[in-house]
Amino acid sequence: MWMIPDEIHDYLIEIFPNGGLILEFGSGDGTARLMEHFEVISIEHDPEWVEKVSSQCHLASIVANDISTNFGQSGWYDTDIVLNVIKPEIDIVLIDGPPGIIGRHGVLSILHALPQTVFFIIDDVHRPSEQDLLSRIATWYGIEPTIHHSIFDDGSERSWASITTLEK
Repeated sequence: MWMIPDEIHDYLIEIFPNGGLILEFGSGDGTARLMEHFEVISIEHDPEWVEKVSSQCHLASIVANDISTNFGQSGWYDTDIVLNVIKPEIDIVLIDGPPGIIGRHGVLSILHALPQTVFFIIDDVHRPSEQDLLSRIATWYGIEPTIHHSIFDDGSERSWASITTLEK
């Protein structure tokens, strides 16, 4: 239940058949699958996952920040660490961390540092907080998102979204 759905993996391969560079927020079992086709730079707060994942996984503690606080969230990854790993060659930003109980709105604090042409995947937009985050990122870029649907192993529906600033 914690891994990105297979549909995200398949969708990214369809959009990027020659691979690309992913900046992933939150690593896990899905990271290994992504690494079969993509170069992955991961940001992770849990030392156990940093050790399990063989991507370029960077440990970034969760720290309080104004944006997270404004949204009633615990914090977000240490932005100094995040800003140091952002490369201009990033093709895809995958937002699947930190866990929803911590909050993900802190990513809004680094949008200015991301490449202007980038493809976003935001997981878990069936939850109100992630839905709000999706709306804010889409507004930042002035682009309508596309909502996709998948099914959890228990049969319940989950949603994820894509936003692209890339030329079609």
